[in-house]
Amino acid sequence: MSAVGCGSVVHENSSLLPLASSQKHVIVGKPGGKYFGYYFGLPARKIFKKKLGEYLGLSPEDLERNENIEKYITKKKEKKSKSKEQEVKIIEKEVKKDEEEDPEIKTKNQKENEVIDVSALTKEDLAVDFTTSSAISRVNLKFLAVYIPIFWMSGLMVGIFWYEYTRFFGLATILALPLAIFLILYIFILGILCFSKLMLILINLLHKPREGVFLAELGDKDYEFWMMRIEIKKIALWFLFF
Repeated sequence: MSAVGCGSVVHENSSLLPLASSQKHVIVGKPGGKYFGYYFGLPARKIFKKKLGEYLGLSPEDLERNENIEKYITKKKEKKSKSKEQEVKIIEKEVKKDEEEDPEIKTKNQKENEVIDVSALTKEDLAVDFTTSSAISRVNLKFLAVYIPIFWMSGLMVGIFWYEYTRFFGLATILALPLAIFLILYIFILGILCFSKLMLILINLLHKPREGVFLAELGDKDYEFWMMRIEIKKIALWFLFF
């Protein structure tokens, strides 16, 4: 028997085939041929599957779950969603109990959910401090144009000082150069503060934004003048704490 291998002819109409991943009944050869017949045996995939399952400690349920992995995932997701819904319901019940026990929480939640009627608000409710408020995240370039005259006039002050300082050049001019550079910096900052204030006065004379709620979009006169005021105050504060 040891001399009999795979593919050996056992009888006239039957052959010994390797245990491959084929069907249980395999036709061998062509009808009418010399080696035509049938092979009856268990495919190798079933034998290996069983042996591997025993070696890895896998049960038939695990193998079935692996074959139907998509269905198993959907079932698991459904269980998670159901558990989340139950948690939400429990939280809602606890919140309702807290509201029943403490009426202050209920009134606070009602205030948060209420829609604000702008027409019913008073002037005190609508008052806005323009000095500290700033809702500008992306500034349009046209509002930065207010910096041009401020920097120009401040630079002119520095230029006048430097002209007068170097007008009579001598030893004293060289010795006092560090002090002159220090003074130039503070003259420029002082010019920024003074001309920023003058620019604010000019903008207020042209149009002072009304206090309260206004449409925060480009094209609204109150909003645009308010943005210019904020930009001027920003540059003044930046150089003040420089």
